[in-house]
This record gives sequence, structure tokens and C-alpha cells, in this order.
Amino acid sequence: MKEKKSINGPSIEPISGKIEKIVIFLHGYGSNGEDLITIGSRWSQEIPNTIFYSPNAPFLCPASPEGFEWFKLFERTEEEIKKGLEEAGPYLYNFINEV
Repeated sequence: MKEKKSINGPSIEPISGKIEKIVIFLHGYGSNGEDLITIGSRWSQEIPNTIFYSPNAPFLCPASPEGFEWFKLFERTEEEIKKGLEEAGPYLYNFINEV
């Protein structure tokens, strides 16, 4: 059986209790979902029917002990960039379809 590619991270429920909108934050290289979820706390007052997600990228970042990466930042050839996007894409696709 093929393993499902999944990611997770922090989220903030809508303060109204009713979900009408979804915001998904994607952190940068070497960071994690905690880095951006605080923006959701601030925005929730203005858009109270919104749930906020901030998933961790699927791969551990060798340059940051508590961080993650969506793809290798220092692989700059077109072939390597494409490979990285193809590897990360299914994780993000599955996350979006689950929320």
C-alpha cells in the first residue's frame, strides 16, 4: 500500500465558531508553522469566520534544528528545482484537500 504524504501544524479556529473561509500560511526555509500562525491570531478579529492553518513543510531542514523545508534551497539547477517541487507538491495537495 502506498503511504499517504501528509503534513500538519498549528491551526486557529474561527472566533465566531462558524467556518466560511480558510487561510493557509506557508512558512519559508528553515522555519515552521508556529512562525506564521500568530498572524492568524491577529487577523481573526477582522475575519471572524475564518480558520487559519500553518502546516510544517514536509522535510526537516538541515540548516535549522527545529525548522522544515518545502524543497532544498541550495539546489539551483532547473532539474533539481522541478524535482523538489514534485516531491513537496503531493504533501501540500493532500493537506489542502483534507482541510
